[in-house]
Amino acid sequence: MERVSEDSIVVFRDQTWNDYERMLRARGDHSPPLLAFLDGEIEQMSPGDSHERIDLNCSRMVTDYCLAHGIMLQGIGSWLLRDKLKHAGLEPDSGFIFGRKTAKRPDLAIEVEWSRGGIDRLEIYRRLGIREVWRWREYTLHVHQLVRGSYREADRSRFLPEIHVELMTKLLELRYVNDIVARWSGGRGR
Repeated sequence: MERVSEDSIVVFRDQTWNDYERMLRARGDHSPPLLAFLDGEIEQMSPGDSHERIDLNCSRMVTDYCLAHGIMLQGIGSWLLRDKLKHAGLEPDSGFIFGRKTAKRPDLAIEVEWSRGGIDRLEIYRRLGIREVWRWREYTLHVHQLVRGSYREADRSRFLPEIHVELMTKLLELRYVNDIVARWSGGRGR
């Protein structure tokens, strides 16, 4: 197995339980922060539980669809993407590479947005050359395709054109995986 990259781990030794709780308070009750950079601005966002649920369920549906249709894919999670010369970098909520290939960028990035007011993440994706971004925003899944250097909203994915985006939007509102699987598979269950 080829080692492409390694995790970065920091261990603090000789700490007390109070030190642990202090670090948890500093981080907040959310997942570790994801960082984004655009033209001198840094955004730090710590996903909440609903954010993580939407991302995970969307990623599951992409994976299940690909497995059911024999489409090769690699899930890459929140892979750090950056380009110093373009002054842009971020960690997507999830990303996928389609086919048997090694790539420096995902083909598809999934972005869950609960709040407005941060930096323009779609601009970061554009500068990084991400060919497709699925953005869940305002309870709707939006498909953005990079066409001649800018994003255009589309009604379907270029990579998974048969996937029903409106159905995915409705399923992402469901809370329980069992309900999603039953409806996604047409009531057949698994």
